[in-house]
Amino acid sequence: VYSEVEDLKREGGLFTARIRKKATFVDPAACTGCQKCEENCTVAVPDRFNFGLSSTRAVSLAFPQAVPKKAVIERAGTSPCTFRCPAGIKAHGYVSLVRAGKYREAFDLILEATPLAGSLGRACYAPCEGECTRGTLEGPVPIRRLKRFVAERRYAGPRRTPAPSGDGPRVAVIGSGPAGLTCAFQLAKKGYRVEIFEAASRAGGMLTQAIPVYRLPREVVERDIENVTALGVAIRTGVRIEDPASLREAGFAAVFVATGTPLSRPLGVPGEDRPGVVGAMEFLRRGDEVSLAGKTVLVFGGGNVAVDAARVAKGRGAARVTVVYRRDREDMPAHAFEIRAAEKDGILFEYLAAPVAFTGPAGKLAAVQCVRMQPGEPDASGRRRPTPVDGSNFSLAADLAVVAVGLAPETASFGLPTDERGFVAAGVQTLQTAVPYVFAGGDVVTGPSTIVNAAGQGRRAAFFIDRYLRGEVRQGASFDDRLPVVDRDEVVARQKEYRVLPPLATAEEEPPLTEEEARYSAGRCLDCGVCAECGRCVSVCPAQAVRLEMRGEVETVSAGAVILATGFQLFDAVRKPQYGYGRFANVI
Repeated sequence: VYSEVEDLKREGGLFTARIRKKATFVDPAACTGCQKCEENCTVAVPDRFNFGLSSTRAVSLAFPQAVPKKAVIERAGTSPCTFRCPAGIKAHGYVSLVRAGKYREAFDLILEATPLAGSLGRACYAPCEGECTRGTLEGPVPIRRLKRFVAERRYAGPRRTPAPSGDGPRVAVIGSGPAGLTCAFQLAKKGYRVEIFEAASRAGGMLTQAIPVYRLPREVVERDIENVTALGVAIRTGVRIEDPASLREAGFAAVFVATGTPLSRPLGVPGEDRPGVVGAMEFLRRGDEVSLAGKTVLVFGGGNVAVDAARVAKGRGAARVTVVYRRDREDMPAHAFEIRAAEKDGILFEYLAAPVAFTGPAGKLAAVQCVRMQPGEPDASGRRRPTPVDGSNFSLAADLAVVAVGLAPETASFGLPTDERGFVAAGVQTLQTAVPYVFAGGDVVTGPSTIVNAAGQGRRAAFFIDRYLRGEVRQGASFDDRLPVVDRDEVVARQKEYRVLPPLATAEEEPPLTEEEARYSAGRCLDCGVCAECGRCVSVCPAQAVRLEMRGEVETVSAGAVILATGFQLFDAVRKPQYGYGRFANVI
């Protein structure tokens, strides 16, 4: 059953058939046909056994008379939004759960991948939305805002309290940013005794030290962290670990290094050591404490960190804030919507300019000497390399200069091999370093990235640390078992009827979604992969028969005879014009 003959050949007196046995994603030996999975499925699909005149669910019995009476899950592949998520969050799944009004289940599904539901709901750059098939029509589903919606509903309830830790081996995590928190969370769920060591006085890493509160309120991060401590994870703040070997000596069976990129890269120009010239990370860490009323601030750089620093400076009362960038606006790595929001705040942008010296009387900062730049030949990134224009020097007044030209790790004391950029060298697949019990991930390995990328690194690290501590093979182990991504053009083509559902109006400062807006937005999902991987069938099946890891297989069989009983073709009703088919709307 649930198989197709792909090829049939006759050789001598025998037939040879190649048969593709399609995956049902349900163990037929365990399934009782109770249909609880069908009753709880969140995805409706046309019933192909009723000519599409009615709907059924992505998991269902084929039809009442089906033999054997076993459920089958229809999966066209992995939905593009889910496939694109670096953290492995099943975006299609939680969207379908919101559509069904199952908000708590949607929140729990996000937590299967990472504890950072609230932070990602506000500060993720949402690569999933760039892959949304609906985006090729009227506009993408607001997937990130739906995450924020379910997180805020959950966080409006009682706070979670710390629980006792597991009784498994001890694991140390150095750094409490997105990678460290996610790794600790995943390991704690497996029963490990996890402790996080954070050098700063507050947990959260970049979430609390670099991202401005207007983008990510501190209380949201605190609630995300409670998802971790609720599993018994201890977080030791104000503790700087210089050498992972010391943790091994203290009884930890494995160590995960996730210290991020806490240092700002210098420009390397004269006068950069003057008071009044600060790195972006130092400025953002202290941004809420400093008054800049009436001051003139220059920010050097073109990434999101530079734009964040500029907006924080404006928020602290600076009279004039200018972002100075050595390339054109089109080449700025900062997201376009971040730049637009900064312009709306009154921040100025000076393009094709670069600093050559920081100057001022008595060793203080009063001005920055700059030079005009012009686009040259393309560099490795494909962007045109800027070159100075002779005789174009000019001066910009400044009370404060913020250098935001890049971030760097702080790894010198760890004694771990690094790459040519100074980032910790770790296996691309396993994240294991040259020291077997030490794993490393997040920005300290990849370089500056995003919350969701770092969270994905933490999840991967937890998977391979678990295998290491169990003595299981790591190289070649399957961490990513997703089906191939669904082709978006095929999704659009299979829509027999298409209803235009415009997206909600967008704004630079996004308000939270109302319940009505959330249900409407989730209802725009086209269910690209058919099955949303929401997990409802798994949770309600009394026989535990759902096997989403099941895959199809090809089998070759030989037979002396072949009986063709492939059903029938529908009679073409056009051949009976007297019945009115094609002329009357109510004749079908």
